[in-house]
Amino acid sequence: MTDEAVAALIALHACAPREGPGDVATLERMIAALGFAPYAGPTRAADLGCGSGATALHLAEAYGADVLAVDFAEPFVARLAERLAEAPPARGAVSPHRGDMLAPPVAPGALDLIVSEGAAYNVGFATAMKAWRPLVRAGGGLVVSECVWFGARRPPEAAAFWAEAYPEMGSISDAVAKAEAGGWRLKAAERLAPEVWWTSYYDPLAARCDALEPGADGVLKAVIAETRAEMALFRATSADWGYVYLALDAD
Repeated sequence: MTDEAVAALIALHACAPREGPGDVATLERMIAALGFAPYAGPTRAADLGCGSGATALHLAEAYGADVLAVDFAEPFVARLAERLAEAPPARGAVSPHRGDMLAPPVAPGALDLIVSEGAAYNVGFATAMKAWRPLVRAGGGLVVSECVWFGARRPPEAAAFWAEAYPEMGSISDAVAKAEAGGWRLKAAERLAPEVWWTSYYDPLAARCDALEPGADGVLKAVIAETRAEMALFRATSADWGYVYLALDAD
């Protein structure tokens, strides 16, 4: 992806509540599957590929965790810093950090929990699984979402889209196998409900497209068109693909 396309995507997501589909209730069920409860841990966490920090802020508020929030995009990290200045969490703390989510500034075994929603594919899911395992103490865990095929059916339009957008996309079993090869043990898995894609991500993104489109040209115009095409594809074929959340134990 070109620098211009990345900049257009960042502009498109500016001020959005999230930079990808996600759900607090699903996240909390996954964290519970790892044995953590609100205000009883985790105390040391990282949100890798944090965007503007919706999940990092929730981990601090709901669990009292000290959260390292890492993203490569400076505008997202800056927006998180603004959110913290406007309304810091009542419990816990969030430390924004611009950097490589494969190499966060964390000592081996220093974390109780890593969360990464809709981001691991950017660096390679298998690569992320191996890179993150040493950062989590024994008995800690990882909650990660990965885009997968739910069954054998591959609608042609969806197959063509994902062959270009994410050629490594596989099944839920494939994602679990990559996690286990990285040293994790599966505790729970749950599909992210299609309606959550709309309420958490696509509906706000569509509103942002509406706001930017009249004055858009060049790369931004193309990115808006691609975004609308993705939403139409999801509406037509979401029975066949989407996110799965995995709760993975650092055995």
